[in-house]
Amino acid sequence: MAYLGDQKSYPSELEQNIEIKPTTGGKATNPLWKSEIDNESLQATLEKSLDQQGLLSATGDYQLNVILLETDQPIFGLNFKVTTVIQYVITEVSNGTVVFDEPITAQFTATMDDAFVAVKRLRLANEGSIRANIELFLDRLSKMDNEIRLTMHIITGALSSKTASTDNSSNSSLSVVLDEDVPSEFLESLHPL
Repeated sequence: MAYLGDQKSYPSELEQNIEIKPTTGGKATNPLWKSEIDNESLQATLEKSLDQQGLLSATGDYQLNVILLETDQPIFGLNFKVTTVIQYVITEVSNGTVVFDEPITAQFTATMDDAFVAVKRLRLANEGSIRANIELFLDRLSKMDNEIRLTMHIITGALSSKTASTDNSSNSSLSVVLDEDVPSEFLESLHPL
């Protein structure tokens, strides 16, 4: 079930620095009914995926909380399309700042070519949907560094249009005067990794 695809590039602060808290929202499979996604399997899959990408740590500076919000599964059919919605929340341990908080939705369809027996086909669709969901999560993490740089570039551009003065001494510094265009709450809410 784990994502074992191409190695992605992540913000350096996250590399080997994410601790996964116990996952929630999963359900144990009832052998008399249908295949489900349990917390232990989801946890193991996340750990393997993050480890393969060089992000996992036993005691990282960042904690990942994962909640399986929804699993939409068919009861019967030839093709089984499973949709999962997982909430990923990454918090900086030292100060409690949330640096990532998004629900991610992914789908996967298992066909008769994948498995003739319906129970196995549903299990494959569950696994494929979780794998696709984790891949989308990792894609978002890999883009965080660029988003932080873009945000800082936009703020820098906004600030450079404001009143600024530079001290011409050997220890030059830049002081910026802000007005209502760039609220201080917005600047405080930005927390680059």
